[in-house]
Amino acid sequence: MIDDLQEMVLFWYRESGHISPDGLDKLMKQDMYTVDLYKRILEEGIKKGEFKISDPQLAAFEIMMLCDMWSLKRWYMRKHYTIKKYVEKCQEIALAIALGADRKVRPARQAATASTSRRVKGVRRQRA
Repeated sequence: MIDDLQEMVLFWYRESGHISPDGLDKLMKQDMYTVDLYKRILEEGIKKGEFKISDPQLAAFEIMMLCDMWSLKRWYMRKHYTIKKYVEKCQEIALAIALGADRKVRPARQAATASTSRRVKGVRRQRA
C-alpha cells in the first residue's frame, strides 16, 4: 500500500500550503483518522501488557511518518531498499516503538512467527 499511494502522499505534502482551508481540514482529518487507528492498536497492546509506551499518540504519529517516508524520500530509499525490505524494516521500527526502548526487538518476521507459535497450542512453525 505504501508504494501504491506514494504519488498521492507526495502531492499532499507538496501542495498542503496551497490548499483551501476546507481542503486542508479534510486532509488533516484523514491524517488524524490514520493516527487514531494506530493509537487504538497501541492502546490495546498496552492494556494487554504487550506494549510499553508512555505516549501512544506520539508513537502513532511516528509510525505514520514511517509509512510516509517511502513517498517523501523514495529517491534515496529505492537506492538502498526494495519496497519489501523497506516494509520489513518499518515493521521492526514500529515494533521497537511499541515495545519500548528497554525490550529487545527481533526482526518483524521472527516476531510474527513467535507470536503465531504461542497462539497455536502444541504446534511450532518450522523456519524457512
